[in-house]
Amino acid sequence: MRQLMFAADAQPVLSSTASPPLLPIFASLLSRLKVSTPAEMIDKIYSDHSNPASPSSFSEAETQRKLWIADSSRVVFQYAFEDSEVDAESRRIALSILEEAIEPLVEATLRLIGDRSIVDPEKGSLSLGGGLWNSEGYKDMLLEKLKKKGVEFAQVAIVKSAAEEGVKALLALDHRKV
Repeated sequence: MRQLMFAADAQPVLSSTASPPLLPIFASLLSRLKVSTPAEMIDKIYSDHSNPASPSSFSEAETQRKLWIADSSRVVFQYAFEDSEVDAESRRIALSILEEAIEPLVEATLRLIGDRSIVDPEKGSLSLGGGLWNSEGYKDMLLEKLKKKGVEFAQVAIVKSAAEEGVKALLALDHRKV
């Protein structure tokens, strides 16, 4: 959304010539968010996302707003990894968005393993949870960035359900006692 606003701000406002069309990634983003202009997108970001037919609490409306925003990530992943027919500039923008988003995860991982006296990645497992990790490209991006920092894990696991994995671990512990 920020990248879209930067592109929209760069377009001439008072010009006798028509503004060039938005890049395909930005047009797809507007379409996904069901808005027609960047200004409408900004308005909708700050709008109430509750359903008037079924009144909800503020927290429910806020959750719906956040889900609406998060849904835009599907466009970014599509342009970065999935659609082979995208234009080069849209792909570059999508990848730059994901590069920016993954950097804090790389830094957090490096902080958590510290000096490797407690956690040795070469003998350990990195468990990733959440829908974003369903994208092989995004997972590979994280692992490549970690590798460039000298960190490679012995195993990488995608956790579909943290609760389910917790139950399995507890059952395994309980089973060993028997």
